[in-house]
Amino acid sequence: FRTPKNIDKLCYNLAKKYGWTPVFMHLRPWMLQPQIRKKIKIILDAGPLEFLGLIKRANLVITDSFHATAFSVIFQRPFYVVLDNKSKRESRNSRINTLLNILNIPKYILYPNQAYNENTLDLPDINYKHIMSYLTTKREESISFLKNALSERGV
Repeated sequence: FRTPKNIDKLCYNLAKKYGWTPVFMHLRPWMLQPQIRKKIKIILDAGPLEFLGLIKRANLVITDSFHATAFSVIFQRPFYVVLDNKSKRESRNSRINTLLNILNIPKYILYPNQAYNENTLDLPDINYKHIMSYLTTKREESISFLKNALSERGV
């Protein structure tokens, strides 16, 4: 996750405001602002279990990752997604936008070129009851489709 400086600062200041320990999973910690880098926990390489555990236990997830977004939803964690306008990331942005629009939660997007302040940015208030109900219905439809398709082929 290569965050713009304003997003790094926002993450740090939100954690400080709420009394959380800021944890950055960052492949390039030297890109973080030096004054922030000294005051946070940096994880350079998380395996699958650690990655999932970090999301599951997070008070707030701020990410540019589709998978971190999806697992934030699965674990019902509040989150913001940072979308980059760079063309090489169009595919990733498209998947994230599609997911957020299907779940009817497109307002939890941050853009690097906008100014954010921990005093004016509210913590996400996501209606996970509605989302989980929707996902349960879609999961059941998918399982039913697969069972029917397999039984038609004698599997």
